Amino acid sequence: MTWRANLQFASFRGVPFHVLSHEASIGRRNVVHQYPFKDDPYIEDLGLDTDEFTIEGYVIANEENDYDYFSQRNNLITALKQAGPGALKHPYLGEKYVSLVGKARIREMFNEGGIARFTMTFMVTSDAIFPKESIDTSGAVDKASEKLIDTALDSFYEQYDMEDAPAFSLAGMIDDFDSYVSFAKNKVSAMRNASGSSLSYVKSTFDDAREVMLEVVRYPCQVGALVFDCVDSILEVANIVGSGYLGQILGQCSGQIISSRLSSIGDKVNETLGQSMVLSMLGIVGVNDVTGFGTAFNASSGGGSLTTINVSTHSTARQAANRLAFINMTKAMYLAGSVRAAIRSEYRSLSDVEKIKAQIINSIDYMIEKLGDESASDPYKNYGIYVDNRNIYSDIENLRSEFAKAIKQKFINLPYEVEEEISPEGTTILHLAYGKYLDISRDEEVFKRNQPTLKHPGFVLDNVRMLSE
Repeated sequence: MTWRANLQFASFRGVPFHVLSHEASIGRRNVVHQYPFKDDPYIEDLGLDTDEFTIEGYVIANEENDYDYFSQRNNLITALKQAGPGALKHPYLGEKYVSLVGKARIREMFNEGGIARFTMTFMVTSDAIFPKESIDTSGAVDKASEKLIDTALDSFYEQYDMEDAPAFSLAGMIDDFDSYVSFAKNKVSAMRNASGSSLSYVKSTFDDAREVMLEVVRYPCQVGALVFDCVDSILEVANIVGSGYLGQILGQCSGQIISSRLSSIGDKVNETLGQSMVLSMLGIVGVNDVTGFGTAFNASSGGGSLTTINVSTHSTARQAANRLAFINMTKAMYLAGSVRAAIRSEYRSLSDVEKIKAQIINSIDYMIEKLGDESASDPYKNYGIYVDNRNIYSDIENLRSEFAKAIKQKFINLPYEVEEEISPEGTTILHLAYGKYLDISRDEEVFKRNQPTLKHPGFVLDNVRMLSE
């Protein structure tokens, strides 16, 4: 194989570019000591020096980028500006985990056209040897989650009004709760790695809530407590229980429920259980107006359905407003539960973290948009009934910020996913596992990571995704 065939395509943080030339500085940290009247110096060896690379690279308009080099140039600029170290694929030296040193220089000339030249200096990164500030990432997320739950409960108390409600309104709310239970049980059934007894306990909690609802339908705090117990039963499967506000009275409903919460909190959840738990709860929240509980009216595919309320009187407007308050309170609680599970779940790589993070952020952004639109339109104001989502809206925004910071901080040192190029002759998963990790037992991990595109472990022709270590 020629030297050209051994070269790799260059990229930084996954953004490709071409390399014109490179220089590398390597060596040891030697300090020269010279003494008076001594002809020979003393060389003190302080260990290996940090490897440093200076690359003269470029992006150019060609068929691969549809002759639009601006987008590729801007992507590389964004990657170079991003905080923290990243993966550099060096055509001569292979894959390195590096940080940009100083500023990259960019040069574009009118007489060349269609090309941007970059001069970039990178330094190989290693873990810090001195202690760093320790941040309680789970605690920060718990605090933001609990605040959202408290606000959702108290907002529900303010907006849920069953006083002197007609029989059809009471029956409608019971039907809505029944639909919620059916829908949620369907989603929870998708949890993996949970014991049969744990799932039975969760489902029995939902069934008990359905029965109790018949007696407490008029009372917002009791209705909120039933949903709270359902969410808690799911989290208890992974020993995630407790409250940072134990015994503190915050509001009409939140104080009553908080005072009875448990105080033990698990901090690590099996990867399969944790991530499937997150996705199950997000399935109840949804990501748009045709997913999640309470958004797809008259659609029973998820296990429950909500009948359309024709708003024409004050009583039917009140019924619709009660339903809306119940839906928003329920979604907020499951959203809070999902982030508590996500921050405690185990992950194999940064890409796995990013997938879960993206799905949670999508649900959060959907809820922010939904709550904002409802407050702006105020659909029942003609009947003297007003929708006020301001507090929930604010606490979901806060949850978004705290979760994004915490999950980045907690999992920043995980290995990242890279794409390994396969020679035209092809190879096997066993060869890849041994070549990358010197461990053939990781062949199954590599095979699963490349599903469903990789068809057979003994015949690999296309590039595969592998962890950096």
